[in-house]
Amino acid sequence: MFTKKAERFVEGYLYRARGHRVLEQSVLAEGERQGFSARTLRRAGKALGVRMYRDLWELDPGRAAELTAREIASLGQRPVPVTERDLTRQVG
Repeated sequence: MFTKKAERFVEGYLYRARGHRVLEQSVLAEGERQGFSARTLRRAGKALGVRMYRDLWELDPGRAAELTAREIASLGQRPVPVTERDLTRQVG
């Protein structure tokens, strides 16, 4: 049950990010503020098929296409403040 809530959090957080990609530390920090442990968040990401590269998490493009604005709005979360510069600095 708690893992399902964590899955919804991770999915919604990544969905709202530009390019559906977020730095791992951002996901973990916000998730911990929401009451999830880092281990639970990683487990939720794996269950969702999130692509995890070094310090970057990416929502599967197929899953991102399936989500609707209504589903995301029901999660009541704000947009993720990540810039392209942050992503290229971490990946490059």
